[in-house]
Amino acid sequence: MSFLSNRHFSPSYNNQKSELTIILEMFTNRCRACVKIYENEVTVSINNVISGGPQRIKDVLKKDMGLEMDETFSLPQNICLSCFNQLSSFATFKSILKKSENFLKTTLNNAISEDSLNESLAQLEIEIQAAEELNSRFEDRF
Repeated sequence: MSFLSNRHFSPSYNNQKSELTIILEMFTNRCRACVKIYENEVTVSINNVISGGPQRIKDVLKKDMGLEMDETFSLPQNICLSCFNQLSSFATFKSILKKSENFLKTTLNNAISEDSLNESLAQLEIEIQAAEELNSRFEDRF
């Protein structure tokens, strides 16, 4: 019982930092993505917008990477420039993929529509020609 009383009620223990506080302080200078320690490096807040897009860094990390970005946790709130550049490249690549997919689908749909239209026009021309031949035969009889 003296261990507990010394640990919880001792004035010297209460003046010391808790383990949790020490661990949280260790997080303050770490990259949220790669956990690299940065001392004098420039970092980017996860609340910043990714270059070239409307999404915040933490939104991309949550939505596209499946990370928990709960504000109640005291996890690092910055990423290093290397991770920021990689994340920006990913976001740009994702945007290009979406635009390319839309372009290809639109082009394919237009091609199918044009092919359908061309087939319909060809069929219409055949029917017109057949109707004209029928009309010509009919006129020849009378």
